[in-house]
Amino acid sequence: MVSRRPRGAGRPAREIAAERRRRIDCRMGRPSGAKLCVLLLVALALCPAAGCGDAVDTGAGHRFALPAASDGAGPLVVWDAVRAAGDWEESEVVAARLGAEDAPVVLSEARWASCNALSRRWLAWEQTGIRKDGLPTASVYDLDTGRRVWVDRSSSGGKAPRVSGSTLVWLRGGGSRWDLMSLRLPDGEEQALVSHRWPMLSPAVAGPWVVWTDRRRGAENSDIYGYNLDTGEERAICTAPGSQQGADVSGPWVVWTDYRRSAGQAEIYENADIYGYNLDTGEERLICDAPGSQGSPAASGSWVVWDDYRRSPSGGDIYDDADIYENADIYGYNLDTGEERLICDAPGSQLSPDISGPWVVWTDHRRGVDDADIYGYDLRTGEERAVCRDPGTQRNPLLPSD
Repeated sequence: MVSRRPRGAGRPAREIAAERRRRIDCRMGRPSGAKLCVLLLVALALCPAAGCGDAVDTGAGHRFALPAASDGAGPLVVWDAVRAAGDWEESEVVAARLGAEDAPVVLSEARWASCNALSRRWLAWEQTGIRKDGLPTASVYDLDTGRRVWVDRSSSGGKAPRVSGSTLVWLRGGGSRWDLMSLRLPDGEEQALVSHRWPMLSPAVAGPWVVWTDRRRGAENSDIYGYNLDTGEERAICTAPGSQQGADVSGPWVVWTDYRRSAGQAEIYENADIYGYNLDTGEERLICDAPGSQGSPAASGSWVVWDDYRRSPSGGDIYDDADIYENADIYGYNLDTGEERLICDAPGSQLSPDISGPWVVWTDHRRGVDDADIYGYDLRTGEERAVCRDPGTQRNPLLPSD
């Protein structure tokens, strides 16, 4: 069992306030203040005296080898392995086969690498250390060869890359100019799909549709928008009261975390629910409004999965100073049958699920807050498997998206 600290016990107000800010940053898809400080320090340390704005690729020779497929093993899983490095944390992108006995393989060549997207052929991540100016940027690797085929060379660097099939989308810019970019891998021409003065966050792509969190109405009233790659149509998917964020898309369905029940309240990030929208029919569907909060939805085919705080004393309230790692579970919902399924309610919290076909993976804290592992689950058989239980923190697992 995870030891539980009484609410607020032994925690100074400064620590509690910092943790609240970190939770908001994570939910809204933006880097925390601490991470920004790390990245700025790295940039200053690595930036040459002249030409600091030059976005020059310095790591073209890097190559990795994937873990070999073996009998009985499931799909490839990639995630971030985090370890302490003095006063900082470093993360690497690692991979393993679900259910295999082999040790995970390190894929990234630089510190502060964080995986963002995985398809059958392509792997995209953000990392620091491959540009001469030291800024983080987006890269894409070919899983067949282990070689990098693309890196964002713009002065602002690329953010939040996502891949579906051979379509890559990512964000570029900041401040008063934000671009949603796209290209066809491996060597297509970059193009700006949508450009706005306000922030666009957390894109996702599947088939002809790209979806994202849109802040044209402000940070506390974010909406879900979409863009059709075939027709050029930009569509408002959900502009309900409160904030909608963290969308995913699979087939005709878009799913997201929805705070409309918190609209007008003092605590605007309580009572999060999961909603869906059918791009073909225009139907909006309430998927889950259980007690507490539900968040981080991911979709594949007819299934949606999310992390669920209905058993948590804090209800998943990101402003609550109770331990955020208490009793979050993984739930799923079948859009065709209406079945809701409890996938994992192990001790501690299970967070940040991903799904592809019958497979679900997540970050698992059953061994404690500081010992996060990666677990997987087969929707067909109900079998649960440990993917990685190495010391330290493993987080944000991804499965192939197509």
